Amino acid sequence: GARAAGATAIKLAPKSPRALLIWARMQKADGDLDGAEKTLSESLARPVPPKLALGSLELLSDLYEQTGDYEAAGEAYRRQLEIAPDAAWTKGNYAGYLTRKGDFDGAIAMAKKALAQMDYGAAHYALAKAHCAKGEQELWDRGDAKDEALECAKRVRPQSGEIYEKASYLRAVLLAQDARDGEALEALDSVRTVNQRHLLASLLRAQIFERAQRFEDAAAVLEDAREFGGER
Repeated sequence: GARAAGATAIKLAPKSPRALLIWARMQKADGDLDGAEKTLSESLARPVPPKLALGSLELLSDLYEQTGDYEAAGEAYRRQLEIAPDAAWTKGNYAGYLTRKGDFDGAIAMAKKALAQMDYGAAHYALAKAHCAKGEQELWDRGDAKDEALECAKRVRPQSGEIYEKASYLRAVLLAQDARDGEALEALDSVRTVNQRHLLASLLRAQIFERAQRFEDAAAVLEDAREFGGER
């Protein structure tokens, strides 16, 4: 099978960048992350054709993220961009990394660069995710997420799952702040299509019910939240 072929390739050409990349992928699949990192680092220490270097660095960035070394992962992404500065997909992937790292402004800028080169779904998703993450952070830090909520809402579709959930919750908060409670409840219904156990959404729903003096409804929502424990 593929594993035997990879082992044979390594025996026949132990310094081949292609064989080493295949072998590193197998090591990663087996959970040998340190071995895979060593294999890739040794391969990249020598001259490598650009296409294979990109594949190796992409795998290396995944490995570093998986082990929590975000600085090394960032360096691997930057090396990819040095090799292929016009690669829109690499910029989109880098935007996703920057969001996971917490650099939301950097992620937004990088996703926009990717979209300026090529209009593709994954970059739109990366941009929406960055806006949602920034909006959620601003909601906790300042209670003001209007701009980011609007940007996120413009870009996210129901099939986007978790991002749609975040966008809908941010929109509900914004609407509730403006006392547009009916629209806020509709946004909270959208949250429930993805996650019925969203604690903050439940608390906001209860708050809206209390404001409308629907005390029994508010109590029922809070009771449900207590039963499932709540998940942010």
